[in-house]
Amino acid sequence: MRIKPSKRKKNILINGIILQDHHDTYQNLMDLRRVTLSEDDVYQDSADFNKICKECHVKALAESDQEFMMIPPHNLVHKISADNQTNCTMCNTVIIKLRPAKECRGCIEEYLYADQDYLAEGWAIPVVTRWTEE
Repeated sequence: MRIKPSKRKKNILINGIILQDHHDTYQNLMDLRRVTLSEDDVYQDSADFNKICKECHVKALAESDQEFMMIPPHNLVHKISADNQTNCTMCNTVIIKLRPAKECRGCIEEYLYADQDYLAEGWAIPVVTRWTEE
């Protein structure tokens, strides 16, 4: 099957490999999401994994002894883990943007290096760009 030139770039995995030629990889990528932050920093509660915005993080630090970790700005995660976590759990502000991982070269490349069991368990993997544009 020949891909139209206008669509070729979106369907290429890495180094000219076409996604449809690698059915398992393509199907796995369909279940993954590219997670990026909407604006400010996002924090995750270390105990219950709820995600909160920067404003709510400041309030939470003042009111309790909860521990939070900062979320990296670009992550690869299974859709089941991401689809219900786009809003701050305290104020409901949208804090995370989701897109299909198959549309992001960085996510695709990170997927190739990722521990598949880790992703299947619902953990996010920070995306580190391993390439530069010419």
